Amino acid sequence: MKDRMRIVYFGQGARGACCLDVLLLLGYDIACVVGQATATGDEPVIRLARDHGITVLQPRSVNSRSSREAIAALAPDLFVLAGFTQILKPALLAIPPQRTVNLHGGSVPEYRGASPVNWQIANGERWGGCTVLYADEGIDTGNVLAADYYEIGPNTTAGEAVARTLEIFPRLLVQALDDIAEGRSYGVRQDTRSGRYFTKRTPRDGAIDFGRQSDRDVHNLVRALNGPGLPPAFATSQDDTIYISETSLHDETVLGIPGRVGLVRDSGVVVMAANRSLLVRTVIVDGAPTPARDVLRRGETLEAGNIKAGSIEIEVLA
Repeated sequence: MKDRMRIVYFGQGARGACCLDVLLLLGYDIACVVGQATATGDEPVIRLARDHGITVLQPRSVNSRSSREAIAALAPDLFVLAGFTQILKPALLAIPPQRTVNLHGGSVPEYRGASPVNWQIANGERWGGCTVLYADEGIDTGNVLAADYYEIGPNTTAGEAVARTLEIFPRLLVQALDDIAEGRSYGVRQDTRSGRYFTKRTPRDGAIDFGRQSDRDVHNLVRALNGPGLPPAFATSQDDTIYISETSLHDETVLGIPGRVGLVRDSGVVVMAANRSLLVRTVIVDGAPTPARDVLRRGETLEAGNIKAGSIEIEVLA
């Protein structure tokens, strides 16, 4: 049945590429790949589609009349969204008779919305979710077709969590598509009344405020922004932005002025948070990981500050 179900695939990034690769290997009929307007030929999904001779569309607005007409002309049975960041409006969602399947990087209804991988880690969750659900007029409110979970350890970074989702999503997507093709699944309805919606993160959301955040809050924020394409968490020292990519919690109780570098050790520098200290191990200098002890000095104070204009943009991990 999979070769009879005609799919228009909306994809971006590593998630889009790994799932498209699996569908192609298994012989699914991909009528077209829709990518972001700004994506170049080096973008993984675009490159993969072109390598397989698949038509690529890159509309500036996927909901424009011309885009809808071009997609409708392909007579698709189903849409698949994998890492695609534009929101499909009702007129576009109405095109495929088998509806639209979306791959969401968080558990629902608890982590609906944007950047769920980052939010789950920043909030100290012990489990992350991968969800395949129908797209509807809401934001991640459709019926759930398939879901699975992975453990988030106390030091798991966003990059490590994303890598885990890339192992899970292809299997879940194939499971959901096969169920749809065989008429076996209409999905499980969510109780969105008990759910939560998280907004998109921006680079400035990575600002560390040692005077307000606990050691655990700082540690969770740092690892939530440690991954490919992500701007690290940051603080300010004498008008210089200090990007922090690795921290660790320790049992030793060291107290002092929040933000102050109290001790310098071989493994890093001890910095005071609102409740107690934590160890800052690695910072980013000129794009390269650098031992914090080589950059920060005892007595130096790290303050919450604004990220510099024109700095690195955040990658949305949907």
